[in-house]
Amino acid sequence: MVSPDPRPLAALPPDLYELLDGPSIMDVATRNAALEPMSTIAFGLQRAADDREITLFLPVALSPRILADLRDNGQMTVSLHRPSDHRAIQIKGTWLGERRTTDDDRAFLSRYRDAMVQEMGRVGVPRTAWQRLAWWPTLALRMEVREVFVQTPGPSAGRRAEHTTDASPGKPAGKASVPT
Repeated sequence: MVSPDPRPLAALPPDLYELLDGPSIMDVATRNAALEPMSTIAFGLQRAADDREITLFLPVALSPRILADLRDNGQMTVSLHRPSDHRAIQIKGTWLGERRTTDDDRAFLSRYRDAMVQEMGRVGVPRTAWQRLAWWPTLALRMEVREVFVQTPGPSAGRRAEHTTDASPGKPAGKASVPT
């Protein structure tokens, strides 16, 4: 049974938008009741307007164990890594549910796949390697963002990606601070 997450919501820092919206190697990780981890590849990430929720896409063929873990405890992590510059982050959060994908999702994933093939080509991976992956059918997993961490190699690796804000109704949000 999934229990509410006591951690406060986090917002995705705006200076991470380029990484979040672009092609990156993604994996989603969960754990079961015995604390045994599970991880698998995911594709494409979409941010909610308030940056406190994301949707990512998981191949149906790889989903049974991930979904079982999520239904058990709701804890999940998404890691993103852009190969061409090694920029990386980890997003921890709470599963909000899954949904069937639509034709719009399929079009989004097709564009994402094309961008990912180009990105991987920049680092010498043959186009056919990424084209052979099972991109469809997929499930859309929704996740409430709780924590964001810098994973880019260097002195800031492992630090929380802070989103500082002094926003109040009618006042714009403050600037994000992401160590590199």
